[in-house]
Amino acid sequence: MCIIAKSEWFDFCPGTFMGCFITFAADGNWSVLAISLVIGAFLGLSCEYGGNWLYQAVTEKKRM
Repeated sequence: MCIIAKSEWFDFCPGTFMGCFITFAADGNWSVLAISLVIGAFLGLSCEYGGNWLYQAVTEKKRM
C-alpha cells in the first residue's frame, strides 16, 4: 500500500487502507466488497459536501 500510494490515483492513503481492509474483511465475497465500497464512496462525498455547506453556513452568519 505504501509503494502504490506514490501513484497519483492512489495518493489518498486512508482510502487505500480502507479499501484493503474491506477487501480482507469481505473474505472474498465480491458482492459485499462492491456494496461496501460504493456506500463508503457516497458517505465520503456526503461528508465532504455537508462539511463545506456547514462551514459556509456558519461563517456567513458571523459576517452579518
